[in-house]
Amino acid sequence: MIFRILFVSFFLLLFYACSGNKNENKTAQNQQSTSGENFMDRYYKIRDSYNDMGRYFGDYAASNKTLDEFVSRYYSIRDSYAELDGEFGKYAASDLDLEEFTTRYHSLRDGEPNVAAGAGDYAGSKKDREEFIGKFYGIRETYPDMEKYWSDYAASNYNMEKFMERYYQIRETYPDMEDYWGDFARSANQLD
Repeated sequence: MIFRILFVSFFLLLFYACSGNKNENKTAQNQQSTSGENFMDRYYKIRDSYNDMGRYFGDYAASNKTLDEFVSRYYSIRDSYAELDGEFGKYAASDLDLEEFTTRYHSLRDGEPNVAAGAGDYAGSKKDREEFIGKFYGIRETYPDMEKYWSDYAASNYNMEKFMERYYQIRETYPDMEDYWGDFARSANQLD
């Protein structure tokens, strides 16, 4: 019996020691507060502040970056790689450095011509090449009429059923925002 009490006490002590103090937990919560915003709040936030970035509203809304981080990263790639226009938001929303992003982008675009249109989504994701390509071909075969969203699905952390559930959720709720349906479907953020 004493052994059991000591055993439980040891693990409780270990748990409290590993959980850190309250100030560290508050810091972590503050760092994650941006990811607590929903997709539409984030969409309106960037739209109201940077109307000239319309093509990238969805990338920001789908990300967990602060607006300042996103904009800084956007200008970084725009000023360095103007030829990647159209992919600036994928980099700005990613956790990759510029060199890693461009390397991943070119490796897929140059090495996989049938999947090249999804190079920006691949480069900005954390998916390995084989998984991305497998998911890309999987949705292409299942939903051939949804070409615009194939790479969104391939870059997402969702299975096809969950991705489609999220896709239909935004499509039904915001039918006039077709340019952002894939951004929401692949994101971890809630809609409203």
